[in-house]
Amino acid sequence: MTAPWRWAVYWLPEPLSPLGELGSAVLGRCVRTGRPVPRPRLPGLTDAAWARAGSQAAVYGFHATLVAPFRTERAESDLLARLDQTAAKLRPFALEDLTVKRLAGGCAALTLPKTPPELTALEKTLVESFSPLRRPPAATEIRRRGRLTSRQLAYAEQWGYPYVLEEFMFHLTLSDPPNPESPPLEAYQTLFEPKIVGRPMLDAVTLCVQPRPDAPFEAVAERPLGRPDERGLA
Repeated sequence: MTAPWRWAVYWLPEPLSPLGELGSAVLGRCVRTGRPVPRPRLPGLTDAAWARAGSQAAVYGFHATLVAPFRTERAESDLLARLDQTAAKLRPFALEDLTVKRLAGGCAALTLPKTPPELTALEKTLVESFSPLRRPPAATEIRRRGRLTSRQLAYAEQWGYPYVLEEFMFHLTLSDPPNPESPPLEAYQTLFEPKIVGRPMLDAVTLCVQPRPDAPFEAVAERPLGRPDERGLA
């Protein structure tokens, strides 16, 4: 049996929340179920336009990356055990002021105006916990990332990904870099800003898998944060 191509650890919004449902609709598929999701309806935007705007983002699904995709020789059971151990050490917290903006590469995304210390600590703990399980990246993989700062290059070599720790930026990608037919940023703002109600909780982490290089990511297992006795489950 062929080993899965890559693994990652994501935060996925609640599956039946307005935010989770809308994010899956914009990308056309649900990473939890792997099933297609009907596209949003906005004047002048067809299903084909949404699909072209986010074809690469849809491979990863609507999510926030906490441990970037990595390859490993370890079994799924080892990854699940590490997810259990790490999730038990972490604590839930709220995400304040999610907003729609364009990232440096042009992608539309939901981001935070500043990274709360709880999120900084959570990302650091997950990256350090999963790093011993991943296969080191080949030099060619690092070169394909293009120009990196000295710190980003050092992180790519040490952690397998350049945008970790001080370089980490929490975001949920909504599109690929824009093309001439892409929806304007205002379309994403119109859709999402009414749906970001209250303060979404980051209270679980999810192990996801990409079975083959040409396959989309799929959720494997979600684990709530905190020990069972702290969650009232003992």
